[in-house]
Amino acid sequence: MSLIDDGGRGGDILFEGRSDWPEAGDDCRMRLVAFDDTTGWQWERELRRCDRPVDQHYTLPNPTAGHRYRAEVQILPNGKNFEFAQFVKSPVLTY
Repeated sequence: MSLIDDGGRGGDILFEGRSDWPEAGDDCRMRLVAFDDTTGWQWERELRRCDRPVDQHYTLPNPTAGHRYRAEVQILPNGKNFEFAQFVKSPVLTY
């Protein structure tokens, strides 16, 4: 997760998730999820196969001052539900 400076008016927040895990198997799925922990807002990318290169991103324009944002890559080994799921979390960014 990073802040994109737009020349002084504040900036956008870029949420990114990348993976290249060819040995994961064809059942495994992963996705990028963006959160605003202040409001409970959540945005999700579609589930993608883990065994193919994954590059997902989301740009949040006009973030709100004082809000706490974070990103998470969710890895679902069985591709169907959260049993045995793994979560790779970014540090929290207070804008």
